[in-house]
Amino acid sequence: MDTKLRVIPGAGSERTFGLRPADAVGARQALQSTLGRPVLRRPGDHVETLWLADASGLEGLRAAIGKRGLHPDTGVAIALERRLAVEALGSRSLAAELDELSLAEVPRIELWSAHSAYLSHLLHGFSDRPLSAQQPASNGGRLTVPIRLIDRLAAALPAPFEGLQDEVEKSIRWEVAALLRSETLSEWAYRSALDCSSEGKS
Repeated sequence: MDTKLRVIPGAGSERTFGLRPADAVGARQALQSTLGRPVLRRPGDHVETLWLADASGLEGLRAAIGKRGLHPDTGVAIALERRLAVEALGSRSLAAELDELSLAEVPRIELWSAHSAYLSHLLHGFSDRPLSAQQPASNGGRLTVPIRLIDRLAAALPAPFEGLQDEVEKSIRWEVAALLRSETLSEWAYRSALDCSSEGKS
């Protein structure tokens, strides 16, 4: 069965990270869909609110996410999940390898509509005026993240990386790659790291 990728065009420049839908004969198509408004959170994620005594360390990250046009909670969650994964891997060179690998990921199965709409949000952000008007500016000390991250983030926030805008873009690429594999960002990172290590030994 041919893979069909349906996403919604968004505001600003196209950011596809090498991802393009194709028709039945393999010709590349424009990013377009009639799915309606984008989905702002990963479908199926259960989220909880974590209250931070000091959220000042997230101000720069939140500003970078705002420039990218992502929903603030979604952007912070995927950036922090990537930071946790990089810390767990313990290798910046391996993280750089995964940055490159994320660009090459392609859909293995057809994405159902909610995942396609979430993918649109990751690639383009959202420009719907009513939603933008409701978007909180900073969220203060409130951090709404998937439950799988709560314990690790409650212990301590990971240290920021250099170049926050670049970090946000890489986090989005990892999340897109994970989505195309039906994995969470962490699952994709750890499996891909193992694959890279295995290839290096052979």
